[in-house]
Amino acid sequence: MPKPVKKGDPGLGIWRMPTQASEDRVVDIFQEWRSGVESLQWRSSTAANQGREVEIFHRRSGTPGAPALVCVHGFPTSSIDFFALTRELRSEFEIFVLDFPGFGFSEKPTSPYVYSLYDDARLLLHMISEIWGLSRYTLLTHDRGTSVGLVALHMIGEDGAAVAPGEAVLTNANIFLPLANLTPFQKALLDPSTARRVAAEVTPEALAAGMGAHTFMPRRALGDPEIGALAKCFAYNSGVRVLPDTIQYLNEGLVTRRSGSRRFRIFRSARALCGACTTTSLLFEWRTSSGRRS
Repeated sequence: MPKPVKKGDPGLGIWRMPTQASEDRVVDIFQEWRSGVESLQWRSSTAANQGREVEIFHRRSGTPGAPALVCVHGFPTSSIDFFALTRELRSEFEIFVLDFPGFGFSEKPTSPYVYSLYDDARLLLHMISEIWGLSRYTLLTHDRGTSVGLVALHMIGEDGAAVAPGEAVLTNANIFLPLANLTPFQKALLDPSTARRVAAEVTPEALAAGMGAHTFMPRRALGDPEIGALAKCFAYNSGVRVLPDTIQYLNEGLVTRRSGSRRFRIFRSARALCGACTTTSLLFEWRTSSGRRS
């Protein structure tokens, strides 16, 4: 295993660069994922963005006509999280993914652009109903994607914005920020006095290596092809620089002490939707730690 290097490391753990042979394998994952790219222009529904359009990456893979599986990525990664999963399930499902604004291969506008769970939920529902044209599907969400998924389920229940999923699998998320066990790095990104400096000091390789060392099970170093491909995604369109903006979803969904706060209302709405539809089931995979994978 490579020796850790501490230079420029904000508590993540940085690993020396892999060999050229490993680098070639990394490029294969990155390029294979990118090779299936489709894109569209999405007009932000967030008032502060004044109708700005952003380019959105989306991808479908697997077996055409098979049961549809919609996978929704988390923070700070992208749809490439599901690379291995698409390999495992491609004979059983047709799999649909997208990168939200600020992530992966999608456009990553800088401040004053405002990133929003609600805008992303509307984008997700637009993809499901208008672009992919799905009438039945399973929804699999992860991390921040679960927050987006809960908002989307709430919107479906409120105004029928799209067809409800047949099944919803919500993983690794939280509805109460004080129990989120944020890392020092995440806290620094949320702090306006340190956020821009911290983002400027972190390289894509450092961010990917830190996630491999601390949030993957089993632990992985930068020489691992999937971690290396993740670093390339962070580097694409200078994604690290917008981390102080994209992480604000934690504040957007912040639960207050008063009863009936917004995220709890959304959570109850999603439960009610899934309970009211005989074809819909809701499965939660919950953790008290900040771990991302098992």
